[in-house]
Amino acid sequence: MLEEILKLQRNGDNDLAEQRCRELLTTEPNNAQALRVLSALCFERGDVDEAMRFAQAAVSADPQNAAHLAYLGGLEFSSQRLDTAEAHLREALSLDPNIGSAHLFLGHMALQRDDNAAAQEHFKSAERVDAANPQTLASLGSLALQRNDPDLASRYYIRAAELAPDEATIQAGLGRTFHARGVYAFAVRAFENALRLKPDMHSARHWLGQLHLEQGEPTLAEPHFQMLDDVEGYEALALVGFGDAARLGTRLGEAVGHYRAALIRDPNQPATVISLAWCLLKLGQVKAAMDTYDALLVLQPDEPRVLAARAELFGMVGQRQDALHAWQDILAHNPDDEIALARLPLLLEMLGRQPEAVSMAERCLAQNPHDVDAHFVLARVALRVHDGASALQHFDAIDRSSLPEAGRRQLDQHRGFALDQLDRTAEASAAWLAAQRGLPANGTPWLKPLPEDFAAQLTSVTPAQSLGNAPVLVLGAPGSGVVQLTTLLTTELNQLVLRDRFQPPARADLFTHGEFDRYPTLGDNDAEAIRQQYFSARAELNLAEDRLIDWLPRWDARLLPAIQRGLPGTRIIIVERDLRQTLMNWLACGAAPGFALPDVDAAAEWLKLSQQHFAACRNVSGVSVLYLDGDALQADPTAALQELVQFLDRPSARIETPYVASIPPGLPEALPPSRWHAYRDVLAPTFARFDSNEPGV
Repeated sequence: MLEEILKLQRNGDNDLAEQRCRELLTTEPNNAQALRVLSALCFERGDVDEAMRFAQAAVSADPQNAAHLAYLGGLEFSSQRLDTAEAHLREALSLDPNIGSAHLFLGHMALQRDDNAAAQEHFKSAERVDAANPQTLASLGSLALQRNDPDLASRYYIRAAELAPDEATIQAGLGRTFHARGVYAFAVRAFENALRLKPDMHSARHWLGQLHLEQGEPTLAEPHFQMLDDVEGYEALALVGFGDAARLGTRLGEAVGHYRAALIRDPNQPATVISLAWCLLKLGQVKAAMDTYDALLVLQPDEPRVLAARAELFGMVGQRQDALHAWQDILAHNPDDEIALARLPLLLEMLGRQPEAVSMAERCLAQNPHDVDAHFVLARVALRVHDGASALQHFDAIDRSSLPEAGRRQLDQHRGFALDQLDRTAEASAAWLAAQRGLPANGTPWLKPLPEDFAAQLTSVTPAQSLGNAPVLVLGAPGSGVVQLTTLLTTELNQLVLRDRFQPPARADLFTHGEFDRYPTLGDNDAEAIRQQYFSARAELNLAEDRLIDWLPRWDARLLPAIQRGLPGTRIIIVERDLRQTLMNWLACGAAPGFALPDVDAAAEWLKLSQQHFAACRNVSGVSVLYLDGDALQADPTAALQELVQFLDRPSARIETPYVASIPPGLPEALPPSRWHAYRDVLAPTFARFDSNEPGV
């Protein structure tokens, strides 16, 4: 009869098998084999207590039977009765060392204790007993995944799936293995197989949703999270999934709502906190992002990912001192933290603590000789003391192929300064030119030679009465010193220099949409329209009108008649210096977006033409002009400040402290005055263009 019961069990006819088993036990109450089979049948229909009672009865009926002891131990392990489980499993092995199931369960108990070595030993023992046991193979595959060996895991799981193709847990393990190997299509198929075999395998559904997110498919992921939304234990995970899907779809406000709901259910979610803070930052809510980090750190003060994210945030919002302290705290707890080691040299350099920056950069390189930022820091420190040779050594130690495009440009520009200090001028100019190749160069629209009678056109214009709130304009070619001028105006004279005209979308007014042909003959109505358009666009910025200064990166003197009529009383500050030095500064130090210099000859022609347009501003009625010499501004900013205060004549313009030139952590904004002389031979044909009387092209 027992053979019939086992056949019924194998065929899945569990109800009839249980009925026959109970009938057998009425006549043979101590039949240990029948008791164990009945235990298994009870466990399969979910009656764990009844299953445990019959398993214990089987052991009592045949206490020297290793198989019964191993089965009872496995049942106790499944019910998390670990102490008695381990005792019964070890007792089984003492009776028969070749009980594979006992090794298998003891291996999983070792995994729960994070004792991977003991788990490996037990799983391998189970494999020696039965190399074709799919559960043993799957266990070895799971252990290989934990050891970050997806190739070995794949071999185990594929073999297990061949032996037990309808085992959902093995399909799910196979999916995890394919995911670890980056084979996403196969991973998706394996998880789908697991769900086909066991639709309520919630872990597989969560994995499937995550896989779709990783593939950038939020619309495919969301239905899976929807099915987990009301599953006990998965509510928070589902909300996080909804948040991730919304974030991928750039629905940041919606993502914030989902993440916050998930954290209400379970506040101990570092990854969710980091995602929430990222969304808040994108929405401009810096304080809310910081509060999010702080709330998690109350619960988990030493959570490394959030501590690092918080330190990064300090740096992003310019709180460098706080960022420094945050990274130093991280390094104090973990002296080998690679991210902290990488960030600290840069922060110390930005804070002007050069000796500490050098020490930290050297410490960083001792751990990682290829750290790019550490080499950059040490090279820049060398550049500041004019040790071009040492700087060049650090630049040459950087693996150029490891850098993104912007990093390669930065490397070329930095190397140019080191080569310049070594008087290797041909190599320096080539490095600087390479740094500017590929950048957008749209800085020269409109500019044409002025007509021969342009001065006469200006004198024929009758300016309107000066406006009390007439604009103040800043003009200057790239490399002229205009950047240093705007720094003075902002930091020393408390002015608001508008920098919104370098890249679109710029304000819509006469400075972005020039209609030059009609300006010399503007009527009163047209002049009033120009005036209203300019001030309306500026008012939308919602800034203090009495402190605004408009920086025009693109200047065309043909605007002057429109200014005379529509914006009379305008003040213009123009920075100029020798065109050769201007070109060298533009080449070496770069300029604002849209003003790349990929061709020195074309740049020279444009500078010469720009000079003609700047010169046309002299002695124009209805316009006041202050010309500043870029070299003088670089040598003595304080003298320029006095001129600016007098020219601006604004109550809010003041000198609060003596100006002290600061060396930025990156590169200088200008070469030493007259440095162009060193490049006379290298750039002789280009410089010769400035000697021509032709105004340019």
